[in-house]
This record gives sequence, C-alpha cells and structure tokens, in this order.
Amino acid sequence: KCLEKDRTRRYETANGLSADLKRHLDNEPVVARPPSAAYRFQKLVRRNKLAFLAACAVGVALVAGLAVALIAFAQERAANREAEQQRRLANERLVAALQRVETFLTDDLPKVSQLAGSTAVMRDILRKTLAYMSALAPTAGDSPEFLLVSAKVRARLALLQGSPFEVSLGDPEAALPLASNAWVLLQSIPAGALPGVRMREATYRVEEALGSTLAALGRGDEATEHYERMIALGTELDRELPRTNDWRWS
Repeated sequence: KCLEKDRTRRYETANGLSADLKRHLDNEPVVARPPSAAYRFQKLVRRNKLAFLAACAVGVALVAGLAVALIAFAQERAANREAEQQRRLANERLVAALQRVETFLTDDLPKVSQLAGSTAVMRDILRKTLAYMSALAPTAGDSPEFLLVSAKVRARLALLQGSPFEVSLGDPEAALPLASNAWVLLQSIPAGALPGVRMREATYRVEEALGSTLAALGRGDEATEHYERMIALGTELDRELPRTNDWRWS
C-alpha cells in the first residue's frame, strides 16, 4: 500500500501507516489488506490462541466421548440381540420339552395305567412330573407359547390326578389347584398373541379338567358351568378341525 502509484490508495499519513503496523503486530485486521471473512477469522484466532486451543481441546474431547459412547451403544445392542436370540432359543427348547411331557401324559401314561399294579408307578411318575413343572413355574412375562403348553400340561395332570371319568389316582383335592393354575395361565396370555383355534383347544382342555375335578368333589353346579363351556368349545372346534374327532387329547 505504501508503494501504490495511485495516491488515493496509499496511506494518507505516516500515522496511518504506523496504526496499520500496530494492528498487524496486534494480530488485528490491517487496512492494507481486503477485509475478507477468512482473513478476519485468521486474525481473530491469532489474537485468541489460548481460547481457541481450549475450545478445540473441548471439541476433540466431546467428539472422542461421543465416539466411545456410540461404540459402547453398538456393542450393547449387539450383545442384547445375541442375548435375545439365546433367550428365544432356550424358550423354544423349553416349549419342545413341555410338549414331549404333554405327549407322554396323553399317549403313554394311560397305557401304563392298564397294567396290573400300576397305581404306584403312576403316582411316582405324576409326583416327578409335578416337581418338574414346579421348577418351571411360568410367570405372566413368559412367552405365550410357553404359557399355553404349561396350561395344557397342568390340565392333563389334573385329570390324571383326580378325574372320576377316566383312570386316575382318585385325588380330586390335589387335582383342583392344578386345574385352577392352568386356567390362570391361560388368562395371562395376551389377546391375539396366539391363533384363536389353539387358544380354544387349550381352553377346552382346562374346562374339562376343572369340570371333572369339581364333579369329583361333589360341586355339581360349578362343574356343570365348566362342562357347558367345554361342550360349546368342542362344537366350535369340531367345525374348525374336521379332519379327526380325537383332536382333544391328540
């Protein structure tokens, strides 16, 4: 600017040059340079080095902290997914085990009961099965499938324990809590969580267990209520499952 040929573009006085030099030494924008935004920002940084260094350090720390948090979040989500997969697999295996128990109680144990002197054997099998079921006591937070199968197994155990209409141990007082618990388990299954036909079949079995047990205890009026609901369900299921007529304990 001092060497400009055009007088109008030079410093007007020596004081103007001195003031511009002072601004340069103080890291302030000088008159001799076009006042662009980048130039003004550069001068601002130079005047406030410590503040900008501190701000940069804080920014780096925040970015690093955010990165660490995101990595931890991703790892947690992956761990949760794996845990959920393991929980689902364990639940499927548990349901399969209970279904085998139900099949045994439905198909195999009645055959044992036809053998001479089988009462003691049946009693021992039922006692061990009850202990097994107690160890697997379901709660309302369990999967609907597990609750359904648990209810069906308990209903079958109730019939084997005290039904007056088929081979049983003749102990309806012990059977009633089993049948009642089966009913509670069914009621804890959220609406729509399982196909309606499966819920109706399970309800049929529980109604039969409650009706049989109450009839054996001499509570005829209560037993009749359960039998009426059971018959209505049976008629509906006969229409839905027409292939065979032995669906009830198949």
